[in-house]
Amino acid sequence: IFYMVIRRMVGRPLDQIRDYLARIDADTLAAPPLTIEAGGRNELHALAGALNTMRDRLRRSFDENAALMRDLREMNATLQDRIAERTRDLETLAHTDLLTGLCNRRKLDEALAEAAEAAERAGASGAPLSLILGDVDNFKSVNDRYGHKVGDQVLVAFAALLRDAVRPTDILGRWGGEEFMLLCPDADLATATAIAER
Repeated sequence: IFYMVIRRMVGRPLDQIRDYLARIDADTLAAPPLTIEAGGRNELHALAGALNTMRDRLRRSFDENAALMRDLREMNATLQDRIAERTRDLETLAHTDLLTGLCNRRKLDEALAEAAEAAERAGASGAPLSLILGDVDNFKSVNDRYGHKVGDQVLVAFAALLRDAVRPTDILGRWGGEEFMLLCPDADLATATAIAER
């Protein structure tokens, strides 16, 4: 009888606790709380209550952690988008003449090196490559007579005229001061001359 009573009051509740603990993980924290089937109130009931309290706290912690992870992922994605946007902006700034909006000398140097290398790889039978370099005549007198602000306006207007006159495949940039360079891939001397005259 003593064995049966102990088994019923202690053994079964311990088995229930063991089974409950074996089943519990992050996915089962939402399961119903552990209830001890043995009658009365004893230390095992207190243990079950403590386990249920711990499970509730863990479930709240997991929910809070999941929410934090979602927020972190969203912030990370936003940050990556901002970094990518800033990187594009910096690349544009690094290759753009701030006054005219054309390619700057650094970009022109890179484009010329790439085009020359491609032409060299193609050899004698490859596509031609032409380069046009020109400047605004008597530009110093414009600055001297009207000031640098007007001189800048002349350069901006001249850059717009050049931009409208080139082919889509050409690379146009400000070489420096009032000098402009136009890189014309696949343009022989006759084609480059016609572009320059235009």
